[in-house]
Amino acid sequence: MARRLQTAAGVGELGTFRLASGELVRCLVGPSGRLALYRESGPRLVPADPRLLLDAVKLSDDPTWLIDTEPDFAGTLPAD
Repeated sequence: MARRLQTAAGVGELGTFRLASGELVRCLVGPSGRLALYRESGPRLVPADPRLLLDAVKLSDDPTWLIDTEPDFAGTLPAD
């Protein structure tokens, strides 16, 4: 079972998720050391609203699943 951590908008789970739109969303420990949600935007990860996970399907417990290089964070969450 995946480790559960606290996010700004509730409880989240580390991992990779797919939205109904087909986009991948990553719930991972961000640059600030806090759990954060990022959606893929080309080769970059941009902050995303945790409510996106309400209708997402979890693909992997690994938040860097299918990422070949170190994630490139395009911004930080407002709470950072």
